[in-house]
This record gives sequence, C-alpha cells and structure tokens, in this order.
Amino acid sequence: MPSFGNGVRPLLTYGLALALLVPMGTAAYAQSSAPGIRSATPTRHASPRPAAHQVKLIVSPASAPMLTTIIEPSGFDQLRSDLNAIAGQSGAQVGISLQELSGRGRQTLSLDGGQAFYAASEYKLPLLMAEAQQVAAGQVSPGDSLCFDPSDGEDGWFQDYEPGSCFSRADLVSRTGLYSDNTAARILVRYLGGPDALNGYARAAGMANSTLWDPNTTTADDLAAILVNESLGQLGGSAARA
Repeated sequence: MPSFGNGVRPLLTYGLALALLVPMGTAAYAQSSAPGIRSATPTRHASPRPAAHQVKLIVSPASAPMLTTIIEPSGFDQLRSDLNAIAGQSGAQVGISLQELSGRGRQTLSLDGGQAFYAASEYKLPLLMAEAQQVAAGQVSPGDSLCFDPSDGEDGWFQDYEPGSCFSRADLVSRTGLYSDNTAARILVRYLGGPDALNGYARAAGMANSTLWDPNTTTADDLAAILVNESLGQLGGSAARA
C-alpha cells in the first residue's frame, strides 16, 4: 500500500501540473514573451474601404414620368382679349372699367379706364345719387318747391321754364333721370350748392379723378367706382335706391 501511495502521488502531482498547465498554457499562448512557447500571430482581416469615387445613380429619361402642364386663359383673360380686339377695331378712343360685385376675389378689369373723357351728361349720375341720398337721410323732401332762374336755361326736352316758375323736387329729378333734361339738372345743381358741392359729393362717392360741370371730364374707372359704391349700399343704401 505504501508503494501504491508513492505511485499515486507522482501521478496526482503530474495530473495537477497538467491541469494547471492548461490555463497557464492558454495565457502563455497569448503572450509572445513567454519562453519556450511560440506565439501565433492572429490573422487580421482588413476593414472594407470606401470607394475612391462616388457612385452616381443614373435614371434613364425613359423611366421618368412625363408631366404635361396645360395653362388655359381665365374668363377674365378671355374677356380682356375680346374687349381689346373690339376697341382696336373701332378706331376710337375707348375706356372700359369693370368690377365684380360679388365672388371670392371680386375681380376688376380696366382698359384705359383712367383716361379722361368729356363727361357730357354723366354729371347727372352723381347729381341724382346726391338727391336720393339727401331724401333718404331726411335732409330734403321730394315735395320741396324749386324755382327756375334764367341762368338755369339750356336746351332740353321741356319748354315750360319761365321766370318765377317752380317745380317739385320729385318732378325735376324725374325730368333729369328719365329724359336727361338739362334745365331740370341745372336747377338741382344750383339748389345742391353749385358745381363745387357737386364735385365734392362726387369725389366722396368715388369719382376721384373727375372734374364735373367745368371743364366736365370723367373717367370710366370713376364711373364704375361710384356705381359700385352705390350697389354696395354706401350711398344711402336701399332707402336711397327706393
């Protein structure tokens, strides 16, 4: 038994040494300075390098969708073109002004609308609006008696104007509006306050570039402006229209 014991001790010692060499050998394998053990050089794989040039994505024109944009003239564009053609063919001086009274954009159109023209009887438009607005405001009455003065006389439809003759305001307004009677209009202008009062009202109503009565000029834009203001109720509203 002692010999067996003596034999086992070396084996155990060897076995212990062998067992200890496994981790020691592993450590030594990793250290190139360990004596008697050859160090293996690990294989290194180079990281992929970026391309030396940029890669461009080329799309063939045939693969791109074809887009076609069609631009058509609007209704206002067509109207402008037609009016320009008509004015050009007329051989006359033409001024046109148009404004929409409703709609989201309320578009406007002006073809030489700022050009001044002889107003002729156009002064009667703001005159009649001033009369209607004063009546609606209670400042004057349709039954007021307005008398003729010889300075008011001008050729017209009616021949019953004599010194001292008087007419109701409503009668003179009717003669001015329905017959464009010049003498009736001149009587109304005088009672309004004269040409200065007429021009003051016209400018306030939108006719900023007109000089009525003398030298009596106006523009298409001014006439459109006063009509728009009346239509939008800014010159006495529905009471004045009535």
